[in-house]
Amino acid sequence: MKLKRFLSLALVFVMTFSIAGCNPAVTVEDLDVPTYEDAGEMMLRVDLPPNMSSREQMELYKDCGFNTIPLTEDFFSASDVEPYIKAMEVYEQKLKEFNDGIIEDEPTEPTKPKYIEALELCEELGIDVLIRPHSSYVEWYPDGHIGEPNYFEQFFSNFDFRDYPAVKGFMLVDEPSWGKVTDLANRYLDWFNNEYGGDRDGDGAIDYEVFVNHLGPGSTAWKDNYSKTKTYDEFINHYNDNFLSKLNSANKTLSYDGYYLRNDGVSNYVSSGWLLGNLKMRNYADKFGVDFGAYIQCFTGYSDLRDLTSYADFSFQVYNYLAFGAKRLSYYGYRDFPPESHLMEGGEPRQKWYWVQEVNELIKKIDGIIYNFDFEGLYDMQ
Repeated sequence: MKLKRFLSLALVFVMTFSIAGCNPAVTVEDLDVPTYEDAGEMMLRVDLPPNMSSREQMELYKDCGFNTIPLTEDFFSASDVEPYIKAMEVYEQKLKEFNDGIIEDEPTEPTKPKYIEALELCEELGIDVLIRPHSSYVEWYPDGHIGEPNYFEQFFSNFDFRDYPAVKGFMLVDEPSWGKVTDLANRYLDWFNNEYGGDRDGDGAIDYEVFVNHLGPGSTAWKDNYSKTKTYDEFINHYNDNFLSKLNSANKTLSYDGYYLRNDGVSNYVSSGWLLGNLKMRNYADKFGVDFGAYIQCFTGYSDLRDLTSYADFSFQVYNYLAFGAKRLSYYGYRDFPPESHLMEGGEPRQKWYWVQEVNELIKKIDGIIYNFDFEGLYDMQ
């Protein structure tokens, strides 16, 4: 049974002060410090811009402490799948004929498509992959379907990701609206459960994860023509009832982006909804019986979100989510945002990269310990 945990900075401060102040002779060796088993590794995911697929770039992100990346349709071209499969079939037949002495000239292996090279590179480097089968920029079309017309059918019907150990799951959509949750369920649920759900062969294979990120409870951008009068509570339960609860997987996460570090044009501030937002999303995760995850604000230049200019800007967010028991952390900071949003520039690390590396190194030292604890709640210490 996991231990219950109650995290309070005030309580931690008081305990530390008491030990150091009231009995200065006490050392770590004198304390009865419990030991814990390694209970798992946190998913530390970074969104990759389309041109960050070279070995050098991947190694830099790994050195920064990230262990998971999404591969989007920037890497996957549906038109590449069938021709490559057919070319490989011809190649394998010719190779057999060559080995049997039927033909004299050894055949040339077809050039691997970009997505296969990327998956093999991630496996070599020990980086997990979430397949993101939709555009980096535009995910939804006016008819409410995910990705390009027939993209799903063209690609996924011809490709088996189980052949690539680096693939751990799928990132199906980001910030869905009410109607698009319904579309998500209609389009992907049966496919996932039939093709990738659970341990189908009974051989101890991994349960693939389906990762969907949501807008937070303070947002109304999820509202559409189907949900103008709905509340956020109704929306998130709609997502669970129609999709999340029906997924045949032991690896489920409720993730959201809060982005609470703001600027009003005069000074920086932390949005007043940050504690309540985290508590609500964590409580939803508990209610649904899934892990809690969150996005780390990393970018600037959008609305009133401010730039991050110190290590503390990152550590504050990370410690905040750890205190609420997050097991999935994702960094978003590129695409159409200004260059100062990026972790790297021109293939080289920016200052943000080093701050994130420091935070990630700390997480990797403690994640296996904190996973022995359960989040209990948020308490008013007044």
